[in-house]
Amino acid sequence: MRLITELAERLNSLIKEFATTNFAELASDIKEIFNENEPPTLTQHHLNDPEFIKLWYQIKLLPLLPDVNPDLLSCLSTKNFSCPVYQTLVAALGESMRQMDADMMYSHNIYRYFIYSFLNHTTTGPQCISSANQSAEWVKLNFGFFSSFASVIDFYQLNPDFSALEALPVLTPKQLAEMLLLPLPGPTEKDTIIHAVFDFLLESPEKMSNSAIIRSMEAKIWTVAHSVLSVGMIPSAEAILDVIEEIRLSALTDGELTNSSVIHLWFAERLSSFLPFASGRFLLCLTSKNLSCPSYQQILQVFVGHFEKMPFQQQLVVLKDFILRFLLNAHSNQGCLSSFNNSAQWLTDNFGPFSEFVLISELIHLNRLFKPVRLRLLKTD
Repeated sequence: MRLITELAERLNSLIKEFATTNFAELASDIKEIFNENEPPTLTQHHLNDPEFIKLWYQIKLLPLLPDVNPDLLSCLSTKNFSCPVYQTLVAALGESMRQMDADMMYSHNIYRYFIYSFLNHTTTGPQCISSANQSAEWVKLNFGFFSSFASVIDFYQLNPDFSALEALPVLTPKQLAEMLLLPLPGPTEKDTIIHAVFDFLLESPEKMSNSAIIRSMEAKIWTVAHSVLSVGMIPSAEAILDVIEEIRLSALTDGELTNSSVIHLWFAERLSSFLPFASGRFLLCLTSKNLSCPSYQQILQVFVGHFEKMPFQQQLVVLKDFILRFLLNAHSNQGCLSSFNNSAQWLTDNFGPFSEFVLISELIHLNRLFKPVRLRLLKTD
């Protein structure tokens, strides 16, 4: 009984001390002790021992998270860790950072100053390449939680044998967008890469554990692609459009092609940044579909929004292979004439600024009710 009383008194005393302790200041003091400026002393034996590194991590690195000094991370990246030990550290860091509600900047620092630097060393990177059977496994083992901070180009630079096609299941939407839009090293043709990415995104639910995730990823792809294209990174925009038409737009039903919400989603949102680079092939395929006149006019407005940014030759391609081809179809043109009120409105709705390239005789041929004398047109037959 006396022992219990003494323990209770000591416990009460500790509780009072904890109640008056400044833990923020204490944590700072502890962190200062661990966060030494001198490089950590590790023998070569330690550098080859995953079990020791697990213990060392718990004592040395864990108290410093999430904001580990970049100098310490850079120092660690120069250590001659064996690949299993390096991968043990990456896994431990990833697990800890995943559980912390911390600014992603700290995780990015770990990627930048430790992971990328370590794998970029000529003496350490190659052994971690040979430790994986294929690219997806290499990404998981050597980047883990931090793989989202890498670009696809980083992967190629750090691993000459890297194949983005092998790594599709572990890539982020941003990395998939980079595959679509950026020139990648290696012999694989761009069309093959684009097909593979969209095939992956559009896998049937039977092949994917959660098709909702894939739909979410597809939406993110368009957001990233739009932002990348907006700053002029467009080497494969035309090829991407052609593939999208082949494997995605071709699947739209007649009902969807007359649904203004579907048309807006695809052409005003997802494909808007791509349309200024549309090939004649894409436009011909588009006009071969069963578009209603309202759907045609809705798509035309997206082209109108990009008119000033298009090169002259591309403006003519849109006029010839989309506008005139659609309106010269008797069925399509009849639909656009059914609501004819006046010549000016018809011209605006069906040509927009592209009308400046059309001869008056062509306009009259398309619309017998067209009255050029009521317009201030500069074009003559």
